[in-house]
Amino acid sequence: ICAAPSIYAKRGLLQGKKATSNPGFQHFLSENGAKLIQDAVCVDGSFITSQGAGTALKFGLEIVRYLVGNDAAEKVSQGIVLI
Repeated sequence: ICAAPSIYAKRGLLQGKKATSNPGFQHFLSENGAKLIQDAVCVDGSFITSQGAGTALKFGLEIVRYLVGNDAAEKVSQGIVLI
């Protein structure tokens, strides 16, 4: 979340992968070979990136989806009344 994806990018871990981050750090992604996506949350393989604290719920749901599947993510989403 936030600036953390820029660290992955600087280490070359996002080379050729779609990713997002806080707008103030997005240049690190594109400068280091990531495919910059403007979505609040971006999933590419095992990398789940997000733009900031305001996207934490969506980010968390994508982690649930990645680890235990769509049904579990939908159930959690309904439980927190996320529209």
